[in-house]
Amino acid sequence: MEQTLDTGFTHIVLQPTSRCNLNCQYCYLSERDKNNHMDVSVAQSIARSISHINQMTQILWHGGEPLTAGVSRLTKLVEAFESLREQRRVRHSLQTNGTVISDKWCKFLKHYGFTVGVSIDGNAKQNRRRVDWRGRSSFNAAMRGIETLRKNGIPFRIIAVVSVANVDDPGEFYEFFKNLGCESLAINIEEQEGFYREGDLVTTKKVEVFWRNLYEVWLKDPVLNILEIDRALSWIQSYPEDETAVRTTRSNLWPTVAINGDVVVMAPELMSAGPEELHKLTVGNVISTSLPQIVQSARRAWYVQEFRKGIHMCAEECPYFSYCGGGHASNKFFEKGRFDVTDTNHCRNHEIAVINGVLAGVESL
Repeated sequence: MEQTLDTGFTHIVLQPTSRCNLNCQYCYLSERDKNNHMDVSVAQSIARSISHINQMTQILWHGGEPLTAGVSRLTKLVEAFESLREQRRVRHSLQTNGTVISDKWCKFLKHYGFTVGVSIDGNAKQNRRRVDWRGRSSFNAAMRGIETLRKNGIPFRIIAVVSVANVDDPGEFYEFFKNLGCESLAINIEEQEGFYREGDLVTTKKVEVFWRNLYEVWLKDPVLNILEIDRALSWIQSYPEDETAVRTTRSNLWPTVAINGDVVVMAPELMSAGPEELHKLTVGNVISTSLPQIVQSARRAWYVQEFRKGIHMCAEECPYFSYCGGGHASNKFFEKGRFDVTDTNHCRNHEIAVINGVLAGVESL
C-alpha cells in the first residue's frame, strides 16, 4: 500500500562506480583510481524501498565518473527503477565530466529520460586543472562529449569550479559558457573537502572581485542563466521584507548511497571521508534496511543533530542567514572537524562573497 509521508528526501545520490578517468587537481574523492562498482542488488533494494511511497524522487547518478561504469552495467542499475520511471515517480539525472560521451551513451540517456550536467571549468587555459591520470588536458575530450550531446539534441547544464586557474578572468570565463550552448551555469568555488583538504585556494578578496566582475559582464549580455547570480538578485530584491523566507529548512536530508549500499545524509561529499570518519557518518545500508527507514532514523543521528545546532548558531549570528540557510554540512565538517560551527571558507566564498560582489556591481551602476 502506498504511503504519503515526509520521507526526508526528494533526491537520492547514487554512486555507480568509485572510478574516474580524470585526476582533477582539486578532486575530493580518494578512491577514484579504484575500479569498484555498485551491484545491481543495491539499486533493486532502493527501488523496492521507495516503490510504496507516493512522491516523485530525483535520482542523481554521481561518482567517480558514472559513465566509466559502462553502458551495460549502468543500464542494469537504471533498469531497477524503470517501472517507477514509467509511472513518473522517478526521474534520472547525471553529473559527468563529458569525456566519454558517445552516440551510444546519448541513446541511453534519451531512452531513460536523463537530465545531464557536465563539469568543465572554462576554455582550455581555464580548464587546466582537470587532467587525466597522465597529467594531460581533458579539455578536447570534454568538448567532443559536449558536441555529441548537442548533435543528439540533449540539453545540458554546466557546473564549473573557480580556482586559481580562472578566477582572474571572469570576462573570458563568461564568454566561453555563453557560447557553449548550455541551459544554465552553476559555479563552485574550489573548497577543502574529503581527500582534498590542503590546496592553493583563492582568497576571499579575489573571489569577491570575481563575483562583482562576473555580474558586470553578465549584465551587459544576460543571455545565460547563472544560478548564483539569479539567487543573489532574488534575495537582494526581497530583503528585508522576506527575511523569514529562509532558502532551506534542512528537512531534506539528501541521502547518498555508496557502491556497497552504505548511506550518509546531508551532503554527498561526506562519502569521501576517511574510513574511520565514514564509519561514524554512515547511518545504514539499503541491503538490510529500507532507505525511508534509514533516513527517518537519521534525523536522530549525532551529526544531523550537531549540524542543526550549528544552523541555530548561524541564525543568531549571521546577517546572511536568510540567504544561505545555515551553510553546508560537508564544508563545516571538512574545514572545522565538526558540524556545530558557523563561519567557513565556503560561507565566505560561495555565499557572502556572491552577495557582496553582486551588491557592489549593482551599486556601481
